Amino acid sequence: MSGDKDSTFSLKVVINKQKNKVLFAEIENDFANVLLGFMTLPLGRIVQVLKNHYGENTPLVGSLNSLYNGVANLDCSHFKSFDVKQMLLDPPSAYSSPFRNMNLRFFDSDYVPTDFHLGKAFTGNFLEYSSSFIVSDDLWMVPNVNRSFVESLDYVGVALSDMDGAQTITVTFGLNEVMNLLKGSFISRHPLTDIILGTKWMNSTPEKSESKISLHDLIVNEASLDSKAKGTINLKLTFEKSTKKFLFTQADQDFVDLLFSLLVIPLGAAERPFEFGTGLTNIDNLYNSITYMKRQLFNGSDIQNWLLGYLIFHEADTQTFLTSPEVEKPNFVDSRSRMYIVPDDLTVTPFSVCSTLSLLKRMKISASDVEELDLHAGVEEGLGLCILKASLTSTRAMTDGLINYLQLKRHTTAVTSNISRVEKMPPIMRVYRHRAAAPTAGLLELLD
Repeated sequence: MSGDKDSTFSLKVVINKQKNKVLFAEIENDFANVLLGFMTLPLGRIVQVLKNHYGENTPLVGSLNSLYNGVANLDCSHFKSFDVKQMLLDPPSAYSSPFRNMNLRFFDSDYVPTDFHLGKAFTGNFLEYSSSFIVSDDLWMVPNVNRSFVESLDYVGVALSDMDGAQTITVTFGLNEVMNLLKGSFISRHPLTDIILGTKWMNSTPEKSESKISLHDLIVNEASLDSKAKGTINLKLTFEKSTKKFLFTQADQDFVDLLFSLLVIPLGAAERPFEFGTGLTNIDNLYNSITYMKRQLFNGSDIQNWLLGYLIFHEADTQTFLTSPEVEKPNFVDSRSRMYIVPDDLTVTPFSVCSTLSLLKRMKISASDVEELDLHAGVEEGLGLCILKASLTSTRAMTDGLINYLQLKRHTTAVTSNISRVEKMPPIMRVYRHRAAAPTAGLLELLD
């Protein structure tokens, strides 16, 4: 990690001192590349770099932390090889070189995959060197091109009234600030304000209250929802009988492989399938910003599509990878017949009767108060996508993901594949979206 602390970036930041908030920042090409580079980081790598930097104070990113920690704690005998486990714990980005160029090797993987395709090789910067950008407090990023003062503010959602008394300051970002920005993009409502002005971090994705929809009742009352599609995964869900609370599921290698594959999906590719975003506001905004940029801004004709996750695994996008039985998928888990326990937070542990009794004891659940229900879930019908979305924002990813999956199946005919992201844009961006005919950001919107 030599040289990391020597890398600095200068930002011109406009603040409203009276309201104690950052309105926007003007950034040059070098720092814009850092922001775009977030989209290239696999989900497991994001957890890893946060853990390495923050240690015991690592922020929670949905259920990804516990999924990652479960992999770390599993014995190597459960994986196809030692290298497979290491790759899951240290997943390489398809675009690591920009971070190396900026001496931010902290983001890079030392693991070089030999039989797992994560995208196309890339060297250099994502953007043309002459590019500069305006970035809002919640990470809307737009080119700093010829337009009026009012239009520029409108593009980043800044009201003219907020500019009364505004002042410009110059701020230097080093590794710590870049790490805080990565952290803030997941957990803060106003990451630039929190980092630059030192305000109290406000969680952008507060933990959801318990769903009023009962997963238990959905499965009992909707037995007809059992999948008959290709790629069916069989789950045995365990509930506390008296409360109908989900405890854990018993699953085989296929489901565990599906969960582990989430760790190697780049952030931009994880965003792509969800028309209205993932619920991570800052990340959604950054992804949308890339979608609406003109291709001429990028240092290559395909870079925009790569950042947006159009092609990742064996020339398939995330939706195709997670839903098509025909797409070749990596096998992480040893092929010997084994079963696993997966609780709400996606921590994978080996199944055994004794370990299950110990788990129930830790949960303070009586064995006589346990009920098991079978669910036959179809990969083609969006199971993996539902779990992916829930894993990004919820520490109850199994419950939330399965509820979304069952609701999605029930309302399949009402779900369309051509809904745009227009509703989440600033007003002027909505017009720009239609005029520019930018590529759509995904194919499927999951139910909330």
